[in-house]
Amino acid sequence: MDQQEKLRLRQQAQQLLKNQPDLAETETLSHQDLKHLVEEMQIYLAELEVQNQQLQETQLKLDHQEVQYKKLFEHLPIPALLLNQSGIIIENNEQAELFFAHRTTRHLRNHSIFRFLSDTNSQWLLNRLNDLHLTDVLSASFECQIQGESIPVKVSLMPIKQSLDQFAQRHFIVTFIDLTDQYLRQKEWRIFQGVLDHSSVLIYAFDRDGRCLLANQKFAEFFGFKSPGETMGLKREELMSLRDANAHFQHDLDVLTKKKPIQFKEDVFKNGQLYYLLTDKFPLLGSHNEVMAVGGITYDISEQTEQEKQLALSNEIFTKGQDGIIVCDPDGLILSVNHAFEEITGYAQQDCLKKNPRFLSSGRHDKSFYENFWYCLVKQGFWRGEIWNKRKSGEIYPQQLSVSSIKDTQGNLINYLGVFNDITDKKRAEEEVMHLAFYDPLTGVANRLLLRERTEQLIASAQRNPNSFSLMFIDLDHFKDVNDVHGHDVGDALLKDVTQRINALIRPQDTLARIGGDEFAVLFPRLTPQNSLELGERLVSTLAEPYIIKNQHLHISASIGIALFPDDAQDYKTLLKHADLAMYHAKHQGRNSVYLFKNELETELTRSVNIETELRYAIELNQFHLVFQPQYSIKHQSYLCMEALIRWSHPKMGIVSPNIFIPLAERSDFIMDITDWVLNNALMALDHLRKKGIHLNLSVNISARELIRSDFVERIRKHLAAFPEIAPEQLELEITERIAMEQPTKILLIFHSLRLLGVGLTLDDFGTGYSSLNYLKKYPLQTLKIDKSFVDDIGIDREDEAVCKAIISLAKAIGYQTVAEGVETQQQAEFLEQQGCDLIQGYYYSKPLTEEDLINLLSRNNESISIQ
Repeated sequence: MDQQEKLRLRQQAQQLLKNQPDLAETETLSHQDLKHLVEEMQIYLAELEVQNQQLQETQLKLDHQEVQYKKLFEHLPIPALLLNQSGIIIENNEQAELFFAHRTTRHLRNHSIFRFLSDTNSQWLLNRLNDLHLTDVLSASFECQIQGESIPVKVSLMPIKQSLDQFAQRHFIVTFIDLTDQYLRQKEWRIFQGVLDHSSVLIYAFDRDGRCLLANQKFAEFFGFKSPGETMGLKREELMSLRDANAHFQHDLDVLTKKKPIQFKEDVFKNGQLYYLLTDKFPLLGSHNEVMAVGGITYDISEQTEQEKQLALSNEIFTKGQDGIIVCDPDGLILSVNHAFEEITGYAQQDCLKKNPRFLSSGRHDKSFYENFWYCLVKQGFWRGEIWNKRKSGEIYPQQLSVSSIKDTQGNLINYLGVFNDITDKKRAEEEVMHLAFYDPLTGVANRLLLRERTEQLIASAQRNPNSFSLMFIDLDHFKDVNDVHGHDVGDALLKDVTQRINALIRPQDTLARIGGDEFAVLFPRLTPQNSLELGERLVSTLAEPYIIKNQHLHISASIGIALFPDDAQDYKTLLKHADLAMYHAKHQGRNSVYLFKNELETELTRSVNIETELRYAIELNQFHLVFQPQYSIKHQSYLCMEALIRWSHPKMGIVSPNIFIPLAERSDFIMDITDWVLNNALMALDHLRKKGIHLNLSVNISARELIRSDFVERIRKHLAAFPEIAPEQLELEITERIAMEQPTKILLIFHSLRLLGVGLTLDDFGTGYSSLNYLKKYPLQTLKIDKSFVDDIGIDREDEAVCKAIISLAKAIGYQTVAEGVETQQQAEFLEQQGCDLIQGYYYSKPLTEEDLINLLSRNNESISIQ
């Protein structure tokens, strides 16, 4: 029987068993087919029996699983609900009952879960319940509303596998996890983390291995990290320098060992900057009370430390500073003063407390001064300047004072702070500087700068109120000779005496100024030309009187020029120049006189300047020449000597008088060049005369400026050595009486040195100065030369005749010969011959001659002249 036949019989058997036999079909079966049909029925019945037994076993298992499920469902540690697709609670466990705060299950069963959810959450859950494709567990965070309270939960939705009936309603198990504690812990952690990260201090923890467990934002930033997370797990050496890491380790070790908190100050170098820190470290304990880590809280006290240093410095300054400090309250009452205040003012702190500082006032400042003081203090917040205050002793003294308003952070006035120092010494120094700037340090009178300032003040005043005044220029005659002969100490003492004499004659409102070495000026407000001239004459007379300095009698005179404002000049510079011009005119007129400025003097000044400029080229351009004036011996009736006189012939200016250019040359060393030229050419002329058989002595004038030079004697030696055929005795040097007498000791040494050379010495202008007979007899002189001023009035003035007679007698008494110069008349020559004068020089016998004319003169007279 094939399979198809067996399948047909099985189907018939199943139909018979179902009480649905198809009898018609059965009747057609053969006996064999029926047999087989019965067998199949028996087999099928046996299979059904087996299946039935399996179903019973399966049912038992399902019953057992259901019991286990119910036990599991009931004993779940979290709330659980059994829902249908509509969200109706079919079943709930005890935790759900407790969670939803109901006492009996009937309050949850058959009720909708949606009453505990918000609309949004309800919609989400409903969509999931009706999602036929949902097979996996889903989770979501919900907010359950239970008895008016919102509770955060985590909801897990798990579909239950469908039964064999695919049309049966689906069920779901829903579990709830209460997130309230977790959310609270998270909130607390966020708060804690927020506190950590926004804290101004460094908060951290390191485990026993030195790795970072905890850090806040401040800690991370301090060590150069963006966030605390970047520091987690890093070791100390990775966070800080080795030096700081070692110190950090030692402190942690101290905490781990002692299990006690510690506090200490430390300093940390970071990016080349030193930070000052205050740190608290404490142990962090584990569950078994063991120290698992070390926590730390560190305060950056760098600013505070610097402030403490500044405060300490301020306290040091306040207590030990040299400046006086005074602190007042907003009402201006004294709260505190420092030691320097006490030292400067003489007041102790207890004398000042709660007093107004006005008790220190000197009374020198007016109301407007203090009004400006308070205006600046209120409007600008400070006042700074000089003020005069009074010490406890009553002494008034100057202060440099600074007062400031001190305000709090809200701008409220809390204090006034005054800092001052005693500037008495500074004022004294300023006065000294001012005195040095405006006064002559030697004489104490005004200098050129102060003279100019006061003159310009008078000029400015005269523009508002027309007024006239005069300016006097005083130059001391022969003062340079005093300096050269006697030295600068004597010269300085002489200038002081001159100053006293001038001050004795002028008024307090007049200004005496020293404007040069021996030059003075006097400014006379409201002095008329006549009065100026009269005062100038009195000054000339007073200054010409003898001076006794260091037991020496000195004689000088003064040349004075006067210029008037506004007639002679309208500005200071021109006024002074014109007074100077007038003074030069007085000097050129013979010195020892006073002269008022006239316009034509400017032309003379220009000529004088031109002369001084051209003078320096005169030797080079061969513009000088010598003339010789012979000296006649009355006794021998012959010419024995000749005086060499220099002349200057300028191609444009013509003959320039020695009285003009010699004083100009004496202002500088150029006079030595002239003297050397004169000596050389005069000795050359003397040598020419010698070669012609004419033997004369040669007289040459010597300036005071070069006589006292250390090289003068040597210069004379060299000149004589250049003419070995001329005996040194043939050369005579003429020195004025004034030079010889003003520094007699030094001159005596020079004279002796010259005499050792064999050179003769003549004292010129004798009688015009003051001669000490004691020194006069010691000088190795040969000749006294009577000044022309005494010779001029012989036969006219008996006093001059008496002077000439006395000089000749004196010379004879001490062994000198005499020479009278400027003899122009027979009467003069006869008088001198009668008195025993040795030599006569003047136009009566011969004017100054050139070398050629001198030879002709001597040839005509057939003179046979020999050395005397």
